[in-house]
Amino acid sequence: MIDDAAFSDPARERKIFVSRLLIAIFLAFVLGLVVIARYVDLQLTRYQDFATHADNNRMHVRPAPPSRGLIYDRNGELLADNRPTYILTIVRERSDNLSELLGTIGSLIEISDNDIKRFEKRLTRRKP
Repeated sequence: MIDDAAFSDPARERKIFVSRLLIAIFLAFVLGLVVIARYVDLQLTRYQDFATHADNNRMHVRPAPPSRGLIYDRNGELLADNRPTYILTIVRERSDNLSELLGTIGSLIEISDNDIKRFEKRLTRRKP
């Protein structure tokens, strides 16, 4: 049988191993640089775009169609109609001037003086 030791060349094998190792290290370094560059791009360069998208995703306004139509009696008089209903939550700590805020809200939706008085009464009653 032929001796396998005669066909092996440790110096050549070591040279091949070292070159393959250097190529693997170089590729890992390049891939690491690509990941770091992408991270910098997303975090620093495109931060404002993602922040704007996140702010826009916080609230979705979806019109909800009424579950029923207008209800009339047998004489044709309107018994029940559909009116918009609003639920508004005000965080006292985040609003500087409540009367100005109520005025601004009143310009957007219809708020009666009675509603404002009820709100102020509940506000004084629920102080933490």
